[in-house]
Amino acid sequence: MNKTGSRGFTLIEVLVAFAIAAVSLATLFRIFAGGLDSARIAEGEARATMLAESELAMLGVEAPLEDGERAGVDDDGYRWRVTTRRIQGGDDNHPLARYDVTVRVAWGPEDGNERAVELRSLRVGVRP
Repeated sequence: MNKTGSRGFTLIEVLVAFAIAAVSLATLFRIFAGGLDSARIAEGEARATMLAESELAMLGVEAPLEDGERAGVDDDGYRWRVTTRRIQGGDDNHPLARYDVTVRVAWGPEDGNERAVELRSLRVGVRP
């Protein structure tokens, strides 16, 4: 045995260092994967919100403002549904009517794990 001190690492020290490194790397990978999932979810919500806003903007311009529902699927698999309901009441002699409009855009698996964005607006249109 050398009296001037140890000149290398023991096998136990090397194994402990590897175990610490493995735990640290596993934690970093989990954090990185969580960040990627959050970015993917945020991207989906942004895309769905843009689609919902687009459907709201078309209502009364390209699509009629009347009671009922319209639905469809875009090229990326986002499912949208526009529901328009006339709000009853007010002056029946007035030429304008109020409508409650809901746009729902969903994406992902339809087995209950889907994600969705829903926008709601009040619109004024010509009384039918």
